[in-house]
Amino acid sequence: MATRAGALSIFGMRISTFSAEAKAELAGLMRVGQVTTDTSATEFASVDLIGQDDDAFDGWYVSVLQADNAAPEGEMKPMSDYVSSTGTITHTAFTQQLAVGDWVVLLRPEIAMLGRVETSAATGAVTSTDFLMAYVKQIVTNTYRLNETAIADITDPVDMTTEVTDDTILANQLTDDGNTSDYDRRTDSQEAISNAVAASLGSEAILHTVIRTEDEFALKNTNLDVFELDAIGGVCRNVIFEVYLEAEGVSTFTLLIRKTDELNPDAYTNQLIPALATIATPAGAGRYRYEAGDLAEGHRVQFNIAQSNDGDANHDIVAVMTYEQ
Repeated sequence: MATRAGALSIFGMRISTFSAEAKAELAGLMRVGQVTTDTSATEFASVDLIGQDDDAFDGWYVSVLQADNAAPEGEMKPMSDYVSSTGTITHTAFTQQLAVGDWVVLLRPEIAMLGRVETSAATGAVTSTDFLMAYVKQIVTNTYRLNETAIADITDPVDMTTEVTDDTILANQLTDDGNTSDYDRRTDSQEAISNAVAASLGSEAILHTVIRTEDEFALKNTNLDVFELDAIGGVCRNVIFEVYLEAEGVSTFTLLIRKTDELNPDAYTNQLIPALATIATPAGAGRYRYEAGDLAEGHRVQFNIAQSNDGDANHDIVAVMTYEQ
């Protein structure tokens, strides 16, 4: 047990050398005192702390500076009461009762909330009792785990429970059940999944569908290039055009499929096989389907519709083009 006479701590000795002005400024942040009465694990008194208003230390903390290198040295607890006339402090219990001669420091909550180097890392959501140091250690620990490069297991599947705790958000992103104890980088990693998807897409053609609608299009005595497809990046297979026409009963519609070829890649040539028949005076609304076959890489195909110079001037047109690539 530290004795009061001639046993002022190094911290206390340094405080004693401060000027009156410096001590006054420091007093707004902390108070240092030596225990003169050791009442219980939740109460002590110090004559060094006599003379302040009874509510001067509301919300403050008491930290043990020196206790002969034994508990509760280094501990910090919130204060609940202060008696000015006796310098008595009531606080949350330390692990051991203070002894006469121990040194304590009273800290404003803004300082106490920072915590100490010895403060343990927080475990979970933010609370009203953990110190800032606890959250710093929690963040550093969790970040370090994300950057772990040394995994105990080097053969897949690996047990990553230490690095990624089961059932956390990251664990659920990496696995389908939140269990990282049997993580297999060969199948579960993002690169492995990406490669598997690329391989699957590379081996199977994707069906593409293009839709075009025209409301009251002025088609009479003119024509419309409904679709134009350029086979960039590979062959387009099973090119199909479909068109819906309203009931009209007067006009004749001519449909053309035009393609480019190797000998003339910049000009369109009407496709003759299969030949496209004209649609003469359709009495009812109908859907017409035409197969253009495959389109070689680098070539283009065009689907065109024309109307004779009679019948309705405007038409609603709905057209669909599908192909595989």
